[in-house]
Amino acid sequence: MKVLTNELKEGMTIGKTVYYGSEILIKKGEKVTLEMITKIKKYKILQIEIKDGKTIFEKEGVQKKEFARDYSKSLENSKEIMDSLKSGKVEVEKIEETINMTLNNLEKNEDILLSLLEANKDKNYIYQHSLNTMAIALIIGRTLNYSDEQLEILGKGAFLHDVGMLEIDDKILNKKDKLTPKEIEEIEKHPLYGAEKVKELGNEEIINIIKMHHEKLDGSGYPNGLKGDEISEYARIVGLADLYAALTEYREYRDKFYAHDAMKMLMEASNKKMDFKIMKKFLTKMPIYPINSVVNLNTGIIGKVVKGNENPFRPIVDVEENGTIKRIDLNGKENLTIFITGLSK
Repeated sequence: MKVLTNELKEGMTIGKTVYYGSEILIKKGEKVTLEMITKIKKYKILQIEIKDGKTIFEKEGVQKKEFARDYSKSLENSKEIMDSLKSGKVEVEKIEETINMTLNNLEKNEDILLSLLEANKDKNYIYQHSLNTMAIALIIGRTLNYSDEQLEILGKGAFLHDVGMLEIDDKILNKKDKLTPKEIEEIEKHPLYGAEKVKELGNEEIINIIKMHHEKLDGSGYPNGLKGDEISEYARIVGLADLYAALTEYREYRDKFYAHDAMKMLMEASNKKMDFKIMKKFLTKMPIYPINSVVNLNTGIIGKVVKGNENPFRPIVDVEENGTIKRIDLNGKENLTIFITGLSK
């Protein structure tokens, strides 16, 4: 079978000798290495014949099942952690287990994890929102080349960012009508409630993430109206992850936004309120048409976004042709005439 050069993985077996003119670059039967992938890209070879037992799609199917199992376990952990927090206990080991499970899956295939997050959003607010926000924050942290220690701090802060909501009356949280000024004031205290709830962790950076995740660069955020560099980078990341996750989840007072509309709202907010450097990193992983978006191509074909690119307007999409799924990298030179015209409703 043929695969795109960008889909080559270490350990695959070359199914047909690769030539450049009359020169043999790689012989049939050789195992793919990182050096080999670099060499193939250098010579601008777009496709390679490989001899693998399973196609890239079959392998992704196996990973999706594994990731779905881990996600269910993480969601179960999240419920137990939040239930314990209601009684004042911080389940540190369970939080660390959930972070490590998420990081392990991100290392394997962060695009599949993103697609899972996009597909699994129901009305189970606090448990699922905490988990989704943490995963998105860790993806951004990885693009910023955070160390293991930094990722642990970021992951814990992201997972616990909304624990202060546990102190808010359910009548306010579940209210479908417009909130009163007094009710809004109470909700805007949740970062302070949360920071108090986890102070036993003794980690100032994690506590600051919880306190600052609703602060905005222009000073319009809460609870303290901090500006610019007064807000920690960790908190800026979690603020972005929190807002995207919240917009694309159901709430009692509204339906969820389409991921594409949520991205546009984030981009508009990033001009003054959010860190544009962090936003740019996020866009390389979550394109303008996010993972799982069904889109129309100018060729008349419908595709599904499966992976982001450095150019957020030109992601990688899967299309069906004659009963076969084909993967197209819209950022590849061979596909420059193909582009997305909009969402397929």
